[in-house]
Amino acid sequence: MYLCIDMKSFFASVECVLRGLDPMNVALAVVDDRRGDGALVMAATPKLKSYGVKSRCRLFEIPKDISFIRAKPRMKYYMLYAKKIHQIFLRYVSSDDCLVYSIDESFLKIDSYIAYYGITVKALAFRILEDIKNELGLYSTCGAGTNMYLSKIALDIMAKKDGFYFLDEKSFKNELLDHKSITDFWQIASGIGSHLERINIHTMRDILNANKNLLIKEFGPVLANELVLHANGGEDVNLSDVKEYTPECKSLSRSQVLFVDYKKEEAILPLLEMTYLLCIKMCDENIDARGLSFYVGYSKDISLATSKQITFDFRLRDYLLISKLLKEAYFSLVLDLPIRNIGISFFDIRKIENRQLNLFYMEDEKHIELSKMISNIHQRFGKNAILPGISLCEKSTMKYRNKCIGGHSGE
Repeated sequence: MYLCIDMKSFFASVECVLRGLDPMNVALAVVDDRRGDGALVMAATPKLKSYGVKSRCRLFEIPKDISFIRAKPRMKYYMLYAKKIHQIFLRYVSSDDCLVYSIDESFLKIDSYIAYYGITVKALAFRILEDIKNELGLYSTCGAGTNMYLSKIALDIMAKKDGFYFLDEKSFKNELLDHKSITDFWQIASGIGSHLERINIHTMRDILNANKNLLIKEFGPVLANELVLHANGGEDVNLSDVKEYTPECKSLSRSQVLFVDYKKEEAILPLLEMTYLLCIKMCDENIDARGLSFYVGYSKDISLATSKQITFDFRLRDYLLISKLLKEAYFSLVLDLPIRNIGISFFDIRKIENRQLNLFYMEDEKHIELSKMISNIHQRFGKNAILPGISLCEKSTMKYRNKCIGGHSGE
């Protein structure tokens, strides 16, 4: 038995609480309006949403005649409140039975706790929700189910009205097999949803009635079997499986949305800055990469993007060599158009242990040791305590982003 608990408009609600306001009765949007009218609205209170405003919209999409509070993102406070919420969960279940799914959403495995507390699933859920409301001033909703999938579906689709809903496989089939849109279901994103629509599948019932061989042909055996399993309300993964999972191949990545459109020769600067910080991290943690991929997204009026994967001739973590390869690919591939999004990712990350010697390449030990020393300074005094020369350039974003958490203001 599982609970899936989600905070209502979490960031916006925290901002209201910090101001002594009721999140349900105040129109407030969490948005960094320093980024202009195109700034992303990270969260909106239920009151603001009642005017038709959606979270994740752009600032210019909010009608000018709506009066609301603009709150600059303050990730430090959101993380503090997330920690307090987690501490409330740990009063009721052990850490082994609690999974933080996102900053504002968690799964609790409660099978062994129902008998211990001598109450129903619903009663336990509301006790937890009431503690969060009374102690922190935040509103939350809860989905409950006989597996993780059903608890998540109960939360996402059914619990919004009354704050709680329970689903088992029988009630799932009775109530949700014909539900539309199919993308409302967990793990069916817009890409999979569009693919399903192309083969005339619009509901979970359609998945159950579909030819299994067709599903395998379109999606492959793993995803096809998962679609059928979920359409039956089933789930073959439990909370302990998720906690114990470690990916075979790891990656390191960073990305950012630029405040304004950058020219091609300007956007390479923040891309190199992100690469620099990832290389410092690899040196400090004694890991290296098989290659990298980078992404460049152009201005909102241009439906184009450039991406490239580069596989190194030998495993690397040396910024001087990596930046040279990155610049060569960047200037040969990226279009001379306004740029707004950039990202860099290193793939096949591995611990440096016993490695075959290479006749054509030997690491610069002095550079690696210098990188480790820089990382130590970053950890002790902050990332802005020591900076590369490129961070002094006008179009640098490093000093600002070093103060951010998750790309947003870390105040």
